[in-house]
Amino acid sequence: MVQPTLPPELISEILKVIPGSDRPFLPWSSLATCCLVSKDFLPLARAELWATVWWFTKPIRPRRPPVTTISEDTLADVLQDRQQRQFQALQGNPERFGTLVYDVTIHTNRHESDANVALIDLTRRLCPNITKLTAGSYDGDSAEAEETIARFGGSLSFLSYLAYAWGPSSSTMLHSLSALRHLDLRGIAPPAAAAAESIHLPSYRLHTLQIACECSRDAFQLITHSSTHSLSTVKIAAHHDAEGRSWDFSPFPALSSLVIRMDSRSPKSPQVDNYSLIMDAISSTRALRSLALGQKSFGFQPLRPRLQVKADFLLRLPPTIQTLFLYEVDLVDNQLVEALENPAMLPALQHIAVPHLVPIAEEGAGTPVRRYREMIGEARMAIEKACATRSVSVEWIASRGVGGRGP
Repeated sequence: MVQPTLPPELISEILKVIPGSDRPFLPWSSLATCCLVSKDFLPLARAELWATVWWFTKPIRPRRPPVTTISEDTLADVLQDRQQRQFQALQGNPERFGTLVYDVTIHTNRHESDANVALIDLTRRLCPNITKLTAGSYDGDSAEAEETIARFGGSLSFLSYLAYAWGPSSSTMLHSLSALRHLDLRGIAPPAAAAAESIHLPSYRLHTLQIACECSRDAFQLITHSSTHSLSTVKIAAHHDAEGRSWDFSPFPALSSLVIRMDSRSPKSPQVDNYSLIMDAISSTRALRSLALGQKSFGFQPLRPRLQVKADFLLRLPPTIQTLFLYEVDLVDNQLVEALENPAMLPALQHIAVPHLVPIAEEGAGTPVRRYREMIGEARMAIEKACATRSVSVEWIASRGVGGRGP
């Protein structure tokens, strides 16, 4: 690649305005504008343009001949119909463009299993430097798709996988990805019986595990078998496992970040409440630095029940926590104020994000709206004052309010 002659500080500023892989649907007009600065920037623009590829199977009308080179003249065409141009260019000139791709997302229709497997295999053949793959399998092609993903071997460090079925090929796939560091499982998790397949135990060392599906303790043990000392981040969709038992994170001494999303399903045992399940899971960690109960929503998200905490909630949190996100928690304001005013409670806390739901003073359900807002303001000032005293930054989370009303 030709080295750009633009000043490093200018290149740095230009790269800041180019949309990253975490926001792939932004328009690429900023990239086109950057390329007009100088032809010397084109190599950087090409690398940025090709770093992340999104492939969706949908009818696309042919508009122009395939683009196999990117210049100031053809860049606009690529930006207008990025997906089709990338697909054609990769096939026409894989030696030039395939080496630039490191992150591929494949979304296919559930009835297009042949296309799904073909795109996964094409990605493996055309993109030798790929490290991140987002894909899935369907009822009719799960084994074939998973066998194809398994052929990536040690090249993948990131896999986001949507499964509609789980079989022997699924465990074999995980075992084959020896360099995996980030695993995101959606759809269907391994069944409990899969834990008996010791021959297929994964050989990777996970740092981040995200499970957005119902999962049993046995399946969790299968997935994390070789990651006991490396796992540092866990994002779990439910507050209990498939059998209604609390999660146990004590085997993971490196676990420093935990996200537990609220779940509408109730545990099977009526004697165990959601609060106890979550607190038992949090208490099982050894050196937790970041805790989030729920996450910020993006796009359309169904409303989930909020966690009704008890008076000892903040007292039971690990003292090592530095960042605390309470996105889906009903917390009475005076609980938080008292905790923040006590330097012995959460001594390592540096940042807290809280919803504003329950005023600091209870005046009944018939509180006028004006007084209700005054109470919200008083509570907010008290919390901000307590945070300022301890040099703790506070983030306010938009909420649904009490009884449908918000501040």
